[in-house]
Amino acid sequence: MATTGCLYLKAVDGSWVPLSVGGPQGPKGDKGDPGAPGGLQWDDIMGMVPQPFNAGSTYAEGDIVLFNGSPWVAKKPTQAGDSPASAPGKWLVLDVEAVALKAAHAQQAVADLKLDDLTDVSAPAGTQAGMLLGTTAAGVWGPVVSVGSESQPAQQGPELGSGSGLTQTVTTVAGQTYQVGGTGMTAITVDGAALGLADGWSSFVATGSSHTLVGTGGTVLSVKQVTGTVPPLFTMGGLEVRRRSTSLGIGFNAQRALTTGSYNSAVGVNAQFLLTTGSYNSAVGYNAQLALTTGSYNNAVGYNAQSALTTGTGNNAVGYNAQSALTTGSYNNAVGVNAQRALTTGSYNSAVGVNTQNHDSQKPDVNGSTALGTDSTGVGAYTDRDNTIVLGTPMHTIVLRGPGKGIEMPSADGKRWIVRVTNTGTLEVVAA
Repeated sequence: MATTGCLYLKAVDGSWVPLSVGGPQGPKGDKGDPGAPGGLQWDDIMGMVPQPFNAGSTYAEGDIVLFNGSPWVAKKPTQAGDSPASAPGKWLVLDVEAVALKAAHAQQAVADLKLDDLTDVSAPAGTQAGMLLGTTAAGVWGPVVSVGSESQPAQQGPELGSGSGLTQTVTTVAGQTYQVGGTGMTAITVDGAALGLADGWSSFVATGSSHTLVGTGGTVLSVKQVTGTVPPLFTMGGLEVRRRSTSLGIGFNAQRALTTGSYNSAVGVNAQFLLTTGSYNSAVGYNAQLALTTGSYNNAVGYNAQSALTTGTGNNAVGYNAQSALTTGSYNNAVGVNAQRALTTGSYNSAVGVNTQNHDSQKPDVNGSTALGTDSTGVGAYTDRDNTIVLGTPMHTIVLRGPGKGIEMPSADGKRWIVRVTNTGTLEVVAA
């Protein structure tokens, strides 16, 4: 059984050994005289209990004492009478679990421990030499830190293509994910539809039993089915952490399908769940960028933000359900709860405010439009045509603080005109 509160390091030979313990504990010796309080070193953790605080003593920086049942470390030299209660600025309470210290077990025998000996440990997949495991006071095991390790890529099946040429017709399974690409690829299409590329690679979800893929710029187009997920680097208390090269995923199922994508960040349950080859994406929130596969340069913050986005590029969403129906649109910006929720494939749009561009009359594939503002009933501005700017809803009154020169606009011949209100309340148009 493992010692509660201990830290264990995985050695190169695969064995697990407790930190700062030279070997098995020897026979119990005679009880010695109490010593003066002193600093507690890592080598002492398994064989020494901090002494109770003594009001008449002075302590050096790093000394550890027991005060009101908790261990405290001196952050700076103290004077007589400087207790953690009377001089809190000189002391720091220690988290018993964090320093692997538990007085009730400090004298328990500890031997060199191998993974097979542990009855209460399930080492996470992908543990490597240099990985540190620890137990909490409740006896729960999990990695504390890892050194120089990363998750393995998502597993792939055998080559499905011919092994030569840039055109491959392959047998597929509907609903399964496939990675496609090769060195030097500048463009790839699947049944004529272009795929987004990251360093010559992409992926797609099969919609039928056969697909034809064509590559450009390389020499051989590779096609492989993604057959497994990225194993967590470690799991602790249900929290999964994956690091693949320059990408990091934190949360259950975060970045579980990543293959060659780089510089991605995901925090949250199912964040970037299907991401394979896309790069430079950031997702924070439950289901954020859930369906994203090959898209790049997207940012999503909020529950379900960009959850349907697959191959879009350069989109930004902040808010609950923001851009949650957007699939392949690009360069859209949404700020607010449900902002651009009715947008599906449009590009170059902006929406600011709750429910903006989230209306039954919203054009789902609108392009180049901007909607600003939400009225007191919760209805947001929407755009039903391309290249328009809408300020507010019919309930809004648009106020231009004046007097000012008016509103300038050009005529068809390129001349600039100013429309303004006179002192008598009439409109006049003058040359700018």
